[in-house]
Amino acid sequence: MGFPPGPDQGGYGQGHPPYPSQPGQGAAGGPAYPPNPGYPPTGQGYPPGPDQGYPPHNQGYPPTYGQGYPPPGYGPYGGGQPRNGLGVAALVLGVAAILLSWTVIGGILLGVGALVCGFLGRGRVNRREANNGGMALAGVITGAVGVVIALIVLVASIAFLASDEGRTYVSCLDDAGNNQVEVDRCAREFLG
Repeated sequence: MGFPPGPDQGGYGQGHPPYPSQPGQGAAGGPAYPPNPGYPPTGQGYPPGPDQGYPPHNQGYPPTYGQGYPPPGYGPYGGGQPRNGLGVAALVLGVAAILLSWTVIGGILLGVGALVCGFLGRGRVNRREANNGGMALAGVITGAVGVVIALIVLVASIAFLASDEGRTYVSCLDDAGNNQVEVDRCAREFLG
């Protein structure tokens, strides 16, 4: 498979005039195309412009989308995608803090993480770098609830273990050792 034959070699170009030597000229040196009677010739009827006497594109009209105005976006300089990661992380950590608040450490650590991420996420929303302020706020609220529940569980556990009943329960568990039947008996006796 090769290139098609040129106009002077026979083939596709037979019966057609040769290519013009100059752009805009036909075979005889005249215009390559006849003038269109529907349009005035260059320089007649239009004010002169930068390209063959026609006015520049959209002269006097606001630019179309993508021609001068920055695209709609987020952030102080009008571009880029919103950075919503901190708001999402705050909500996830806050929900996990509530679910694991009975473990005390899980509730406190995850709750504090949710609070930090939530406040940082709200800062991004205020700087217009993110658009999920509600999610960041929900993360702050759920994180605070998780911390409060974990602290209540911690205080209640310390109060129970400091009481006479708590010390007796711990003593019963020490005496039971690895015997599961005795551990269950201690739990029924003191906690039930």
